[in-house]
Amino acid sequence: MLSFKSTVLTQTPESGLALRFCCWSEKDAEQMAEMPWQAIMDRALAGPGAMLNRIGQTKDTVNLPSGADEAALAAVRELCERIQKNPEPQWMRLSHEPEEGTSRYARDFPSDGNFSGYWLMIAAIIDELFESQTSASVVREYLKTALKRVLLDVHVSRAQHFTDYAFRDVVTACANRLATQLQLDTLLAQKHPFVLISADLDGFKAINDTYGHAAGDDVLNTVAQRWQRLMRQSDWLGRWGGDEFVMILSNPLSTEAVVRFGNRIRQTCEEPIVLPRFGAVQVSSSYGYARYPEEGQDMAQILSVADQRLYTMKRFLACGMDPAGADAGESVKWSDRIRRALETNRIDVYYQPILRSDVNVPFQWEALVRYRDRNGEVHYPAEFLPVLPSDVVQQMDQAVLRHVFEDLSRWRLQDHRWTVAINVDPASLSSARWQADLIRLHRDFPLVQSEDITFEIQESQRVESPHLLDAFYRMQQQGYQIALDDFGTGDSTLSRLQKMPLNTIKIDSTVTRQWHSDSGRRLIQSIIGLARPMGLAVVAEGVESAAQQNVLRQWGCEAGQGWFYSAAIPAGDVAGWTFGGDSGL
Repeated sequence: MLSFKSTVLTQTPESGLALRFCCWSEKDAEQMAEMPWQAIMDRALAGPGAMLNRIGQTKDTVNLPSGADEAALAAVRELCERIQKNPEPQWMRLSHEPEEGTSRYARDFPSDGNFSGYWLMIAAIIDELFESQTSASVVREYLKTALKRVLLDVHVSRAQHFTDYAFRDVVTACANRLATQLQLDTLLAQKHPFVLISADLDGFKAINDTYGHAAGDDVLNTVAQRWQRLMRQSDWLGRWGGDEFVMILSNPLSTEAVVRFGNRIRQTCEEPIVLPRFGAVQVSSSYGYARYPEEGQDMAQILSVADQRLYTMKRFLACGMDPAGADAGESVKWSDRIRRALETNRIDVYYQPILRSDVNVPFQWEALVRYRDRNGEVHYPAEFLPVLPSDVVQQMDQAVLRHVFEDLSRWRLQDHRWTVAINVDPASLSSARWQADLIRLHRDFPLVQSEDITFEIQESQRVESPHLLDAFYRMQQQGYQIALDDFGTGDSTLSRLQKMPLNTIKIDSTVTRQWHSDSGRRLIQSIIGLARPMGLAVVAEGVESAAQQNVLRQWGCEAGQGWFYSAAIPAGDVAGWTFGGDSGL
């Protein structure tokens, strides 16, 4: 595997200028070569305790921590050997170069022993010069040169540590996102085959919210250590951000081997984690994978494929289904059924109304896919969507999109001004085929404008990759609306929301149902308060009673959707639908 070794120091073209700026001259170089370095090292190694006592004459106040003597001796020995090997300093640029090795960093900031070592070195230089030279002016010149050389070494050593630190995640000690991106860039540039695994934690947000971020950090660190033990020497583990990790398996593996490795990821994650103050907690994980070069030619494509598989697993788990069962046959069975349904026009679209809080008529309908089997039985997405491969999901998204254009065009002829929200896979939305379909559909159905369509993306779907964000921005610039669905169930942060081109936030029904509890009230009000300054509309999903929707309205929620208003209904019933609930909207 390619990982990052210790900082590499390379001389740069501007080295001479930089050294002259530091007043380093040829005379300095000559004096450094003449210094009695062996005698200086022997003197410095004579004993740090005695040296410090004699220099400061404050033995009673010198408090050396346990092991400091040994650390100081080790540091001064390393320093002396380095200066003996290369007395003349070089102005160096710090860089990282890839090499075979571990991806977990062991290096830390310099200890007290390092600083003690430098002080012993300086003290030994002072003593040796005064004992070996009779002229005060000569001592002064040599001392200035020696101290200049040692201080330059201090600067380079500290810079090495800080540069190394910049590539390490402070919570888990894994490689951080920057290091992982550079690792991927290197592998791609070398056209080195690999398997990328994207994994995150399910249930982590609840631990952060319940026990605090310090407990969350303990969980992340524990999981990272467990996953690190699964890595071969040639593999890579990096923290991508939040509870998201990226693993790179450098040796090509079969699909069966990748799945077995993924199962080990999940199993090790699910073992209880004991938090010092709170006892045992448990999290689970989901993962997705992608192969280079078979499934992508650049970093964005590889991450996108892995993310699609990750969120397919999340959908599968959310339905209480075993992912292993899907791999064994469910995916193939449902894929065949859906493909045949697409060919025979048995993919239907039902619509659920979304109402503003101050009126009792819908302003928008959410399009929800249904599969109708050969016997006429209607199947809901939870039965088939989690197990479908991404290519079938995209085909189904395209079929739903055509249905929506047909229905909107018919409603426009009936003088209805509703808009429609469509759940769509991010991979579909960013594909060239999707863009071509939109152009063709607008040509075929000229009454439908881009402003009539809202594309909904689930909060759990990671969309930080540049090509996905670019696709969303293009869609928004063309007039389409973008909504973040199921908000409150994922790990969105303010910075993440600011990066996404959003128009609407839809509060998930699991959050809306908590409206009567203090914690639920605070969470819902926080979401509404977060959306307002950002100019985002808010829709509450899962509204089930008049009391619930009245409270939501008081808190500032602009719109609602749920069984209180209506279940999803066939497209043919939409034009005649009216709200029959409580009139206290």
